[in-house]
Parts: sequence; structure tokens; C-alpha cells
Amino acid sequence: MKTDPNAPDMIVAIEHHEARIFHIDINSHDVTEHTLKPHDPHHFRHHLKHKGQDAEQGQRASEDPAFYEQISKELAGGNQIVIVGHGTGHSNAGHHLAEHLRAKHTETAQRMREVTADLSAVTDKQLLALVRDRLKNA
Repeated sequence: MKTDPNAPDMIVAIEHHEARIFHIDINSHDVTEHTLKPHDPHHFRHHLKHKGQDAEQGQRASEDPAFYEQISKELAGGNQIVIVGHGTGHSNAGHHLAEHLRAKHTETAQRMREVTADLSAVTDKQLLALVRDRLKNA
């Protein structure tokens, strides 16, 4: 399936408690943003420790596959896709999303790139500049 060349470029700034998705219109360079959050009726993801954590043996709560699937569906119509994660290793939600795309949405995964940034310290303007620079150099 070929992507529409006029489809927006997309940036996903993702942490375990939310994914901010930016749509960048290729022709006008307009940017729109919205946020997706995992289903969390008991607010476990907002606390350092939760009642079920004993079963996790000191590890953070496992990833919510439905959260990554929701993001994947959103990205399916994108042109170039940049996933910005905050960190490395098992705690990197960006890496988890990229692995989910590679395993379940191979066509979308072919259009993605991964970037690491300190999402707690970068502004939206800096994030967009970082990603635009990365796309130009790709």
C-alpha cells in the first residue's frame, strides 16, 4: 500500500503515560497536535507504586498493548513518521512503539524513524526543529 504523498508527516512524542501526536501538513507546514493516553481507570500509571506492583517484582507495570495499537492506527495514514522516545532500555516507550509497529504494522514501520530526546526538558518548538532537522538529513 502506497502512502498518499500529500499525507501529513507525523511526530509521536511518547512516554508511558501519554503520546502527543503532531500532524505536519506538507504543503502549508501547519502543525496540529493531540494527546492519546492509555486506558488507566485506577490511575496506576500516575503513581510510582501501585497495589498490583508486588506481582511485577519491583518492575514498572507492563505495557498496555491497546495503547500502542491506538497509536498505530493513528499513524497508519502518515507519510514520514518520527517516534521520539524519552530514554533507553526497557523504559523507552518509543522503542516499545517501534517494536509494536515492526511486529504488527510493517507498512507503517517502513516509514518511521526513531529519535531520543529528554521530553521533560524540550519544548514543542525545539521538538519540531529537532525532528525537521532529522528528516532533512535522512
